[in-house]
Amino acid sequence: MTIQKTNNNIILVFGLLIVFVAGLIRFWHLDMDPPVSLGLHFISDEGWWSHNARNKILFGQWKLDEFNQGLLVSPTYCYATYIAFKVFGVGLASARIVPAISGFLSVLLFGMILKQKKIPDYIILMSMLFLGFSFGFVTLNRIAYVDSTAFLFILSAWWFLENRRYGSWKIILAGIASGLALVTKSYVLTLLPIFIILLFVRAVSRKTSIIQILSHCVLFSIGVGIVGIIWYIAVYIPNSVEYKIMYYLWKDGNVPGSIRQAVRNIPAFFFQKRSDGVYLSRFVLLNFPLFILLWYRCIQLSGRDKGSIKNALRQIPFFEKEAFIWLFMLIMCIAPLTAKPFRRYIFLYPPLILIAVSTITATTRTLSSSKTTMSFKFIRTFIWVIFPILLLTPFVSRNLFPISENLSINKFQIHSSQTISSQFIISIAVVSLIFLLLSFLPRPRISVKTSNRSLFILVLFLLFNGLFLWNMFSYSTDSMKQTSKELGNQYFKPGTIVLGGIADTLCLENKARAIAIWGREEAERVLNENPVERFNPDYLLILISIDGIPWGAEDRYLRYADKNNFIKEIRLLPLPDGNHRVISQLYSLKP
Repeated sequence: MTIQKTNNNIILVFGLLIVFVAGLIRFWHLDMDPPVSLGLHFISDEGWWSHNARNKILFGQWKLDEFNQGLLVSPTYCYATYIAFKVFGVGLASARIVPAISGFLSVLLFGMILKQKKIPDYIILMSMLFLGFSFGFVTLNRIAYVDSTAFLFILSAWWFLENRRYGSWKIILAGIASGLALVTKSYVLTLLPIFIILLFVRAVSRKTSIIQILSHCVLFSIGVGIVGIIWYIAVYIPNSVEYKIMYYLWKDGNVPGSIRQAVRNIPAFFFQKRSDGVYLSRFVLLNFPLFILLWYRCIQLSGRDKGSIKNALRQIPFFEKEAFIWLFMLIMCIAPLTAKPFRRYIFLYPPLILIAVSTITATTRTLSSSKTTMSFKFIRTFIWVIFPILLLTPFVSRNLFPISENLSINKFQIHSSQTISSQFIISIAVVSLIFLLLSFLPRPRISVKTSNRSLFILVLFLLFNGLFLWNMFSYSTDSMKQTSKELGNQYFKPGTIVLGGIADTLCLENKARAIAIWGREEAERVLNENPVERFNPDYLLILISIDGIPWGAEDRYLRYADKNNFIKEIRLLPLPDGNHRVISQLYSLKP
């Protein structure tokens, strides 16, 4: 009894330590510039998501123009940001408080969910560790995006489904949490069917009757419906015209036009081919250890002694089967889409982490030899041949060493002059792969004890993500915050109206009013059309280039730029070599 109590105390201490450090790296210097490894959509999006909450705090109204992305698309996040501004004041850091809190609570809630599933404590601690210190997840928690908050609501729904208390109410509460996730991030709509399927799988595994299964689905739908009705009455009906415009704009940029195009979009989940080479997608690169562990787990489960899919499934604990269903179905939902920004992949972290941890801790049994089925041969061929090709093609295409001066992933560049050189990061990834292959292939010649294997992979994971985290904090700048303050002191006086795509973001540290055009030039498909005539702005901010590439999306503002009224060039997000990732220009619109 004493030993058991001591073990529980140690586990509690380690759990609290993980949560504390996970919170520290999310809240520390929250107003610094985001890392180089993140796509540059935040340069405009952070201000857009905070737009309505800021309007309400500073000017007393939620809506002052037509472009109201935060209020219309994510009312829950908008109201949460309003509370953050009310408590901490309007600013860049307070705009990021909500996702930071969401990420911090997600780490804690993830552990609580696994505890409800009666998973061993060491798996729970490792899962919390992986989620708390995954660099990609951390960066999304430190940016004023809605995704981290939607992720927290999804975990809340999961927790209610796993909770054995509350009776039927837990299903309704799970539906309400899912509904809140949906009105926080509309993309969650692709996730709800997966939840319904997992609900069926869980019910069947517990030998629940068909009547009970159907009642659970009805209760879940009631919970989602409660949120949907409130949203429809309070938000959609008063803003139906703007919703219809946004629908057409999103549809063209996200949904593939044909089945052929959808199929062609799938490989982009892993990598993208460009004229100068093949590059890993940002999500796969930043979570490379998790994908390697996923690969190895599939190798474990497709060994020659399994013989059939049924035998392989017997090796998987139930929580891991759920993780595989979640992972596979969600990838199939998002991979065919035309637009696949990194932040949409946030919902892949729970299943990826559970499978990765299971890979480390699993001990596979030797089954009696059985005839290998054709379906199992096909799956094994995919796992042993095609999947590693998907992961390693970008490395092979770059001839590994020497690689180009910069490691580029889409528009993400790690410059060789930074703390972590591109060669060093690739070295870590390749050496890790070699060690995994030498040590853990089926029937390995080199035997590695489970405890040593777990420790090795854990250290490797922390090293990989720790290097990115160290680089982010060791070279930290706050050019966005300081530039916004300087503009406020020199030009953007309280009540001044500023027009431009990044105006919302660069007004977060001052009291100017921002206006942005959103849409295309076709009739009835533009929000805030003819802004100079309608809003009479004082200044114009034009985004000129990102990572040295001209930013054509800002061309809609060029008609208003008069070279005689040019004020200054604004450079943001400095790099160690003296260059800047973002260059914009400021013009006066008043004589």
